[in-house]
Amino acid sequence: MNVIVFNLHDISLIITIILCLSIALSLTLSASKKPLHIYLLCAFIFCHVLIAAHELSYYGQQFRYEIIELSPNLFFIGSLGYCLDAVLLYLCFKSLSNEGFKLQAKHMLHFGLFIAFMVYLFVVYYSQDYFLKHTLIRTWRLTESWHYVSFESVIKIVRLGYGIACLKLLLQQDFSTPIRFSNKWLMTLAAGFITIVAIEAVLSGFKVFDLFIRIDREVFSLIGVSSYYLTMILTIALLVMSLFDIVTRTSTIFDSKQGDNDNSAFKPDYINRIESLMRSNKPYLNSDISIESLAEQLQMSSKELSMTVNRHFQLNFYEFINMYRIEEAKNILITHPDTAITEVIYQVGFNSKSVFNTAFKKSVGMTPSRYRKSHLNNRQSNCTLEA
Repeated sequence: MNVIVFNLHDISLIITIILCLSIALSLTLSASKKPLHIYLLCAFIFCHVLIAAHELSYYGQQFRYEIIELSPNLFFIGSLGYCLDAVLLYLCFKSLSNEGFKLQAKHMLHFGLFIAFMVYLFVVYYSQDYFLKHTLIRTWRLTESWHYVSFESVIKIVRLGYGIACLKLLLQQDFSTPIRFSNKWLMTLAAGFITIVAIEAVLSGFKVFDLFIRIDREVFSLIGVSSYYLTMILTIALLVMSLFDIVTRTSTIFDSKQGDNDNSAFKPDYINRIESLMRSNKPYLNSDISIESLAEQLQMSSKELSMTVNRHFQLNFYEFINMYRIEEAKNILITHPDTAITEVIYQVGFNSKSVFNTAFKKSVGMTPSRYRKSHLNNRQSNCTLEA
């Protein structure tokens, strides 16, 4: 009976597979409804199940030879995850930043590299006969060829570009979604992904250089396994943070129910204090405002502020802040008709045009430009009547 012996690198990949499946499960269970960003995020995580399985089957000691005997067609299936993960993460962040985001035909352009790589694998590998596939795997001939190395390098560079775009979205947007991902969780995901992909891009760069000048294989191994362990560490961190968020959310719900009979958590004085500060100091104009910073200005705890906003105003914190921002924007649009809308966006505390437009249209029922135009038309009509 043949026994597969796993080394530490193989075990790290197996752990990553288990952890990724666990994160996807925790995200699914944490959502009563399944908005688009949940499906996209779960698909992104599943891509890393495929990637880890590919690395394990192709580079894992002894394991690859068991797969060869089983079927050489099983190789490279998981490598398709490299073409999908960054795109799915980017679309997930787009969905998080825009409540009305929907997948459209134009978004298929993002999957062009995935389709091209599928065609490439079919031509150079899957369309070949059984014995040639065996030879390509055993001799590493395909993955060391100039065309595979070049294609792989393009994929890694594109992934890095998408990762940076995701981080840019995160820094520019005010995320307000049915599932309250903490900014720390999203930042950890984006920064961790960029770090891992950057390491993989460096590895691809060495492989390109190796086409011309031979490089010690230990260098490839060292860089490659470092990405394995970083991926495992990232998945552990995300899983722990996800579980902590679930526990915190459950505790908050329990505290909220328990606080229904606690008059100290909901005082009329709090409401007057909040409304007075919002009118006089206009803290919502600060794009970096947080519930902690506002609570400090109000000299109350974050829990007391959150409860008051949720129970009295029937809004979450960012919806409450954006309500004031929209009112401020409406005033500027009317009283300063020459001010560009882009300038208004940043004046009232938004960091993103798309978030502003979505929030404005949801509150007012029309776009900012249409709102300004309608009021200018009404003013002109009134002036004509008076004349």
